[in-house]
Amino acid sequence: MVLGTIKGLKLGELILKPDQLVITAIKEAELKLHDPIAWDINLLSMDGFDGAGYYSIDLKPIYTIHRTYELIRSNIQHLPQKTRKRLDRKYRRREKNRVKDQLHKISKRLADKSHIFEYLSGIKDRVARTKSKARNRQNSKHNYRMLQKYVEYKSAWNCLMTIYVDPKNTSKTCSKCGFTSKDPSRSRTFKCKRCGLVMNRQQNAARNIWNAFLKMKGVGFPLNGAKLYDKPAMNPEQVEGGEAQGLSSIRINT
Repeated sequence: MVLGTIKGLKLGELILKPDQLVITAIKEAELKLHDPIAWDINLLSMDGFDGAGYYSIDLKPIYTIHRTYELIRSNIQHLPQKTRKRLDRKYRRREKNRVKDQLHKISKRLADKSHIFEYLSGIKDRVARTKSKARNRQNSKHNYRMLQKYVEYKSAWNCLMTIYVDPKNTSKTCSKCGFTSKDPSRSRTFKCKRCGLVMNRQQNAARNIWNAFLKMKGVGFPLNGAKLYDKPAMNPEQVEGGEAQGLSSIRINT
């Protein structure tokens, strides 16, 4: 239900929380494509390609935040149950607030361009089904979906489009000749067995994401996996799985 307007913005629904009342606003906008960058997001870095140059954002501070609070929670396990639960809630709230604060900072700096991401909805649930404790612990330190949503949200407020492409084989395919390797590799270097291309694995993936975007652009964006939004997402914190993400700093190298 629309309640009214504030300086050209339509008022949306009211969200009542235990300690606050959130008043949402709706901004109708025609989203445009402007200086797009394709991003490959991993645990420790976010690597981009815009058709001419490469970009790198350091995500290690995010991992450090998660790891720090993981150790803190581990150290309180010997305490009485009531105390342990209280402290666990306290530290989880601090962790969430720290990463959200940093997320807003980096997404604000990225909000002047369009961005191309892999469509990774539900990826945490899929990893969880592997029943691997090691993979689940590592997966808990990934926050790609919330990062994507915050960047999308802030870019949309600047009337800029965010595009999602099919993530299939982006890290296994040669961005030069298109050969797809079936051999899993954790090496940081991608080596193509067909054409001999040797390059950083994440930069290669970013180029594949860029190539997928070019194919979409060439046919007017009708591909499966693409999501072109007409209106800004008004509540990016409501992401499936309750994911939260933040970045302590941004370093972009071109």
